Amino acid sequence: MEIVEKYGRAFFIEILAHGVPLKKDGYEQDTLLDNISSAITFESELDVETLGNRLRFYTKEGLPVVGIVCESAIDRLVFTMPGDEPNFEFAQSILDVLFTVVKTCLDMEVFGEFKSHLHQQSFNPSGSEEDFECDDDFSI
Repeated sequence: MEIVEKYGRAFFIEILAHGVPLKKDGYEQDTLLDNISSAITFESELDVETLGNRLRFYTKEGLPVVGIVCESAIDRLVFTMPGDEPNFEFAQSILDVLFTVVKTCLDMEVFGEFKSHLHQQSFNPSGSEEDFECDDDFSI
C-alpha cells in the first residue's frame, strides 16, 4: 500500500471515476495493455481477456470483475464495471487492478497530467451530467 500512502485515497477515487490520464503521444497502446495484463496476472488472482483496446478481468471462476478501455482519442484508460453497479464482493480485486494499472503507467512513464475533479461539478453547459459513451459490454 506504499502507492496509496504516496498519492492518497482521493487520488485513486479520482482515477477510478475519471480514468488514468496518459501522456499524449507518449505510449504505444498495445505495449501498454500488454504490460498491464502481465502485471495484473502476476499481482492478482484474476484472469485477463484482451479485446482490441480493452482489457477485462475475471475471477478464476469466470465472474467479471472490472474492465479497462484505452481511449486513445482522449489519452485515458477508463475503468468499466460489469453491470450497472459495482459488486462490492470484488472490491479488493478492483483495488488491486486500480493500483497495478497506476503503478504500471508510472513505471512505464506514460502517466499523464493529473487534474483533480474533486469538489467540482461534473456538469456541461447544457446543465446535464457529462456522459462518456463507450462501446463495451461493461458499463462506465
